[in-house]
Amino acid sequence: MATLPILIQHGGRWDSNNRFIDYSIEGVVISTETKFIDFVSTISKQLMIDTTINLIEIHERERERYVFNQNEENSSVCLQIANTYDIHNGDTLQLIAFDNVDDPEVVDFDKTPIIDDPLNNTVSEGQLYKDKETLMIALKNYAIQKKFQFKVDRSSPSRYFLVCVNDRCTWFFKSSSLNKSKIFRVRKFSKDHTCLARDRLFTQRVATAPVIGRIICDKYVDPKTIYTAKDIMKDMKKHYGIDLSYWKANRSKQKAFQFLRGDPSESYAKLPSYLYMLMHSNPGSVVCLRKSDEEHFMYAFVALYASIKGWEFCKPIVVVDGSFLKATYRGMLLTACSQDAGGKIFSLAYAIVDKENDASWGWFFERFKEALGDRDDMCIVSDRNESIAKAASIVYPQVSHCVCIWHLWNNIKDRYKRSQEELREIFFATARAYTIQEFNHHMTEMEQIDGRVKDYLFDIWYHRWSRAHAKVNRTMTMTSNIAESLNSATKEARELPIQQLLEEIRKLINRWNYTNRNTAQATFTKLTFKYNAILDENLDASQHMMVRPSTENLHSVIDNGRLFIVCLRERTCSCRRFQLDQIPCPHAWAVLRSKNLEGEDYCSMYYSNEYMLKAYDIPIYPLPDESTWTIPVEVLEQAVLPPVWNKMPGRPKKVRYKKVSESQAKRPKSSCGQCGHESHNRRTCRNIPYNH
Repeated sequence: MATLPILIQHGGRWDSNNRFIDYSIEGVVISTETKFIDFVSTISKQLMIDTTINLIEIHERERERYVFNQNEENSSVCLQIANTYDIHNGDTLQLIAFDNVDDPEVVDFDKTPIIDDPLNNTVSEGQLYKDKETLMIALKNYAIQKKFQFKVDRSSPSRYFLVCVNDRCTWFFKSSSLNKSKIFRVRKFSKDHTCLARDRLFTQRVATAPVIGRIICDKYVDPKTIYTAKDIMKDMKKHYGIDLSYWKANRSKQKAFQFLRGDPSESYAKLPSYLYMLMHSNPGSVVCLRKSDEEHFMYAFVALYASIKGWEFCKPIVVVDGSFLKATYRGMLLTACSQDAGGKIFSLAYAIVDKENDASWGWFFERFKEALGDRDDMCIVSDRNESIAKAASIVYPQVSHCVCIWHLWNNIKDRYKRSQEELREIFFATARAYTIQEFNHHMTEMEQIDGRVKDYLFDIWYHRWSRAHAKVNRTMTMTSNIAESLNSATKEARELPIQQLLEEIRKLINRWNYTNRNTAQATFTKLTFKYNAILDENLDASQHMMVRPSTENLHSVIDNGRLFIVCLRERTCSCRRFQLDQIPCPHAWAVLRSKNLEGEDYCSMYYSNEYMLKAYDIPIYPLPDESTWTIPVEVLEQAVLPPVWNKMPGRPKKVRYKKVSESQAKRPKSSCGQCGHESHNRRTCRNIPYNH
């Protein structure tokens, strides 16, 4: 059966002279006996067109006139479309057979494939390259690999001739376009040099930033990879013998980012297609995109179906936080997460917004409520961001909003400088106190050190930060550490364009869910590992306690001379740890041990391995390769422009500005090597006794 190679010109436009210009070219090979419907299907697959839509358009419009003229040699078929038709992205398509070209050149594309890899290391006569740009980069990469230099002898849209930098050398390279298309073919290639090696190595004109950027692209596929300009300089010298300046190495790094990540503004335009495919791959997910009246991006919200269903088996505690983006157009990443039955981070929803203010947080909580609703005894934990507090009170008026005690302590350090070391331990003991009596005791100690702190904490309201006064049981979640950990895990991804950022977050959640599901499947105890360990610690602490039963369920427990009352039916203890932690405290364990009962039966189901498995019962499905996406026309027609962004002067910041108190909290303290005291060193130490 005879085959026919056909070049497809698409994505172009018609000029005033009725010529088709600015087009791209794809090549297909079909049988001469191919039916029309199969022919259209082949083209649709090659150009990634939605065939179900465009086949209808072809037959309904009836504007096309197809002419098939088979010549005597049966070497090619003349195929023309008299009128063009619109394809899914609004471009036009024209089919040009080889009979339309003077003295056409027939190529067997099966034996001579079109090369689209700009890092192709082998160059030989007869090769076909996708376009001239691909050929140019491939030749420069080839010269770097073989350690020689060339110069351009002749260059035009239809030809590309090269010669060695030494005019007396016989090395040369000739290529030209194939049948007046964008495809280039290597015509002649003399690969042997007759010049001296020092003539070829003296200059390094082909080692341009775009070429080096192509070479080092693989280094930046993983956003967490740290590959600096100095590393580029060292590797290029080691592997290719090229001396790079720091300036060129840094430009090469930026070029590599550009090749991998594309134009940041184009990433916003791809958002509708990405969100559509995300819902298509994970049915039941909730996504939302909001734009301004001028079509500029404002907000994007994502709640995966696996997270929506899995939250039913997690504690009804939501930790929210925001972190800044480091890409070109900046913005903020808002996240909401909880803890699964193993105490691991369970992501609920995430959003990209232009700014962190009342409007953006209000929009986020509205979308969150639509996707995940609300639950009994639900609690929201965050830092003291006023916008979060205001939005949460409007969208969730009946839900308690608690404050992270770590952020609250940092605020105290900023306001009150006196006796911080003494206040620190007392404050955290006050916040974590289980009983009102214990809370009042520590508050009295705090008042004796600095009475202003007590007044400040009273104005915030005790129930927002104190476990003893809380209106809802926040169990052991006293801080927003899980949200901070999620921000840390997305630190490198927050430098990516918005579409790639959303995909990296999806991949991160997918990895975590897969790991936690495997951990749960490998666990054969009733409780998960974390809460089994807490249960064992409480069991050890109960060994020396005395138990005095009053009824079947009511018992008195003596612990170091103090009396505690435990009720097994209500699962309470007068120390309040049993009911607040929802796990047997040492006093409850003493009673259970005396009655030969299992402690696991008196723990919350939110700590069980059963709930751990149910939380990850629904997997997160990956998205197919972008080149295979089939997007409806109404989605493709949605325009999303980048947010309006005013570039700030100076070098872009990569890390968040930290207050002095916050930065000093993680700074190791120095002490004297002679006496061990702080605030001085060995040279200035005055505590060494004199020798008499």
